Amino acid sequence: MPFFLAVFGVLAAYGLDRALKGVSLSVPWWLDAPATMGFFSLFYFGFDWWAWRVPLLHTVGLVKTPRLAGKWKADIASSFGEQGNAHTAEVKITQTWTRMAVVLETERSRSASTVAGIVPDAPGGALLTYEYMNEPKSMAEPTMHMHRGVARLRLANDGRVLDGDYYSGRDRQNHGALRLERM
Repeated sequence: MPFFLAVFGVLAAYGLDRALKGVSLSVPWWLDAPATMGFFSLFYFGFDWWAWRVPLLHTVGLVKTPRLAGKWKADIASSFGEQGNAHTAEVKITQTWTRMAVVLETERSRSASTVAGIVPDAPGGALLTYEYMNEPKSMAEPTMHMHRGVARLRLANDGRVLDGDYYSGRDRQNHGALRLERM
């Protein structure tokens, strides 16, 4: 996609040059020379924030990044405390074509991703992997403290379910299953 955006940037700069010459307007070299990069930047940011979401681009296969942005309901089965201890949470995913953030919030803690990535062509379906930092809220158990963790979730074919597992830092030695359903 960046190649196509660069081609469009060159064509737009060329079109601008032709249009300006058509109306007998001359611009200084220092304005004309960076026009290609300016158009590329404009197209890149427009694509990153908006155009990548256009369904037609997904249908024809130009964009493979799944659209995960929105609110999700999470069911968590944790190894902490009683084996299989279940919790519910709300997850908010914000996303552009190149950036993603995942925030999971329960009544006792809040986790925010520090890095996140999608592997759209993973065997078995698109894979969302993210590292998070968890911060307990004031009502959390005294044994709970800030920790890091990693989650790996596979997107179901219908795009409405992310299912996988997580584990937390070495001092907590906690792991479990995580299932997200789009709200």
